[in-house]
Amino acid sequence: MIANNGLATSGTWTGYAYTYMGSAPSSITPMCGATGSCFSSALKKLCVSGSVGPDPTSAASAGFGWNIGGTTEPPKAVAPGGTGLAYNVAGLATWMRFQIEGATSAETYCANVPTATMGTIPWGMFHKACYNSPPGAAYDGTTPIKSVGIVVPSDTGPAKPFCLCVVSLGPAM
Repeated sequence: MIANNGLATSGTWTGYAYTYMGSAPSSITPMCGATGSCFSSALKKLCVSGSVGPDPTSAASAGFGWNIGGTTEPPKAVAPGGTGLAYNVAGLATWMRFQIEGATSAETYCANVPTATMGTIPWGMFHKACYNSPPGAAYDGTTPIKSVGIVVPSDTGPAKPFCLCVVSLGPAM
């Protein structure tokens, strides 16, 4: 992954990286919107840190996102390609999850992180509401998506600090 002023490129995916916070209690540094302006220098990885929870309703969250379909606003959706999502993220833990979003927010799918730091998640492992038991419908692997991200969710336990450095994200070949 190569990033310059928040514009990240990894293989065929390119677009602005951003961070976000869900409900309190959560924090994230740096805090930046869809133009990625807080990632202001040329980088080979994008790093974020913060803390989430505790939250008895499990609504608190924080995360990293990346619009993968270019620099247009709103971001365009693109065919993801490959057999799944390949990732290399220092600090990634199995209690976190990846999220992909289609052209509309109704087309949001997630998958629990299967292995810390590096791995591949087949597209069919992404489901609507993956945190429910049972999860919703599976992602078909071909419907265009506009962003990929990492969600740091809360739970009822103690606050969870995190420090993530995204080295690469992209379609697994």
